[in-house]
Amino acid sequence: MKRIIIYLLTIIFICFSIPILFAKPFEFQETLAQTEENVQVNNIQEDVENQTNYDYKEYGSIKLYHSKTETIEDINLDEYLLRCCIC
Repeated sequence: MKRIIIYLLTIIFICFSIPILFAKPFEFQETLAQTEENVQVNNIQEDVENQTNYDYKEYGSIKLYHSKTETIEDINLDEYLLRCCIC
């Protein structure tokens, strides 16, 4: 009877020990995720810093194509933006 209990405990110990030996530590996965997040944040910050201010003043008017009437309308940019906001 003692042998059966010893064998059973040994098998249970082995079943729990093997996964523990081959599992990666949780802390490593956490730091890896933090590192990837930091890289993404740094890339976004670099993209924002590299952007130049764009001047829209050179575009006083734009051309709109009306597909129903197949005509092109030359319209002031401010008026176009106003129409878009109202809709």
